[in-house]
Amino acid sequence: MTTRSRIAFSALCVLLLAAAASVAAAATVKFVNVDAALSGVSTQQMKSALMYVHPDVLALQELQNQAEGGRAAVESMARSLRMYFAYEPAYSGADYGSAILSRYPIVKSAPLSGSAVNKLLGMKADVRIGRQIVKVALVRPRDAAEAAYSEGVVDKLVKEAANHNLILMASFDSKSAMGSVKAWGRAGLQDAAVALRSAQMTYPAGKPTERLDYILINPAVRPHLKAMGVVKNAQLRGSSQHMPIQLTVTY
Repeated sequence: MTTRSRIAFSALCVLLLAAAASVAAAATVKFVNVDAALSGVSTQQMKSALMYVHPDVLALQELQNQAEGGRAAVESMARSLRMYFAYEPAYSGADYGSAILSRYPIVKSAPLSGSAVNKLLGMKADVRIGRQIVKVALVRPRDAAEAAYSEGVVDKLVKEAANHNLILMASFDSKSAMGSVKAWGRAGLQDAAVALRSAQMTYPAGKPTERLDYILINPAVRPHLKAMGVVKNAQLRGSSQHMPIQLTVTY
């Protein structure tokens, strides 16, 4: 082999190794949104269901009706699932609220809304996935007034995440959902299920006739989309009045 050939061969090997390292470093991340406001479901039942779903980042909307109380229930689940967690009560002293659990480190978290007057059920967190920060938020408007108020809150979220990936997981109680989703679209978010042509009804869980659960993304996430749909695990479906949904992305 000539000197020139050896140099060319070495350069090719470097390129192949770099490509292999890039593929190996890619992470497939499953985001799961669960409305957890079903009476009579124990923490153990929820843990058992989640173990079969293997979420990477999990949003628990309106987590309540747990004998241990909201935070204690989340801490127990996180310990069993070996996940990081962040929790925000619905209000000071409340035994229910919102939670984000993650297999990736949660760098920081905060309530979705700091206003005591217009307290929104929800929260936001920065999750470190590989070398980047993914901003994850969840919101649970319980009536038309909260849905309207959420529009300004989400608009602020979008601006804060201008240089990051933003994934917003939302559940609703009523048909005010579509108005909010359209408003969030005007703020710069896209319905991931529409982007992937996989929108499905989610409520009631037994026989869905309405779509009340969504995952929305900002433009930075769009190239990473892989799949979206309802969670097929029957045990987890039985833990909620809503069908849990999941979004898979590749980083």
